[in-house]
Amino acid sequence: MMFADIPSGENVFFDANTFIFHFINEPKFGQACTDLIVRAGIGDIVAHTSTHAMSEVSHRLMTIEAERVFGWPMAAIGKKLRKNPVAIQSLNLYSKAIRDILAFSIRILNIDPMWIQRATQLSDAHGLLSNDALIVAAMEAHGITAIASNDSDFDRVPTLRRYAPV
Repeated sequence: MMFADIPSGENVFFDANTFIFHFINEPKFGQACTDLIVRAGIGDIVAHTSTHAMSEVSHRLMTIEAERVFGWPMAAIGKKLRKNPVAIQSLNLYSKAIRDILAFSIRILNIDPMWIQRATQLSDAHGLLSNDALIVAAMEAHGITAIASNDSDFDRVPTLRRYAPV
């Protein structure tokens, strides 16, 4: 199923990649992500994300911008940034994105420490990485069963419906 298939009024969790593709205007997925964010903004769907997903957006956009601005290879970008704090101070895409997400019509879920324990169970049950399992735990805690994500790993969770950008 695609983003365009999400019915009006649906509660949808936005995975980090939905925001990332929007903010970098990714050629294949960017427009679909932007359109989905607009649907949330006009109240056609009820959008949710979490504080940890926002942190993932921030980190990923910081590394993408550093790769583009400084020409550093992605494989060593974290190490380069740690050794060059002045370079971090010159980046702005990640901070603009967080300000924008906070201004969007998106409900932001704070992570409950008990969800982290539940996430470990979900990782074991479905073979999910810990960040993805934490998303599922947050969704469970709020009764959300639809996720907007390009990550097919969520397809292994039978209680979820994943909508992809295209």
